Amino acid sequence: DGYFSYSGTLSYNGESNLQRAGTGHFNKDNFYVDGLWRNTFTGENSVGSPASLTTDYLIPIQPMTDPNWEIVGTGYFDGTTDKSIDILWRNKVTGDNAVWFMDGMQLLGAALIQEVPDLDWKVGATADFNADGATDIVWHHATTGLNFVWYMQGTNLITTAQIQTASNLNWEIVGADFFSSDANPDLLWRNKSTGDNAMWFMNGTSLQSTAMLPYAATYWSV
Repeated sequence: DGYFSYSGTLSYNGESNLQRAGTGHFNKDNFYVDGLWRNTFTGENSVGSPASLTTDYLIPIQPMTDPNWEIVGTGYFDGTTDKSIDILWRNKVTGDNAVWFMDGMQLLGAALIQEVPDLDWKVGATADFNADGATDIVWHHATTGLNFVWYMQGTNLITTAQIQTASNLNWEIVGADFFSSDANPDLLWRNKSTGDNAMWFMNGTSLQSTAMLPYAATYWSV
């Protein structure tokens, strides 16, 4: 259990309170992908890298003590060339959305972006869907199965585009990345009821094909 603690700085109140909230090159080494962690009990946030699988390897960053704010994604939202991963937040009570602008593991500032008051809209993933160098946001509606991409320029919403609807509401978008050999981010899906996993191979916002992935029991989460 001590694997997830940071001695002298981060509180640790049971493994269930410490949740992996995202990934990115927070230390700007562009080699190891770092894990972003949030303690839902204390509001503390930290970054840990798989480069060192040792105890006490979580580096604290700015805390967020309001438990209604949840980390829902990471990406390049500041519109600069610093290539530091920023953090996307959503308020599960108000529907507000915000970005933390980061320089490595240091918080530089924050900005609100377009709010989404309908709390059934969930951020499923972040990726660059139109190859303009800016991170876009994928939304999934929990009660209708609708899916949309927000095309962003920094923190400005430029336009939206609908993706294929998912009729089975047990399926949730849990990630996006370049899983095929082209330059288009694909969507990773997980069935919260069965533990099944699937891939949507995309061309921008157009679904090209699908593939089932290996099963993982429902107590596992991406």
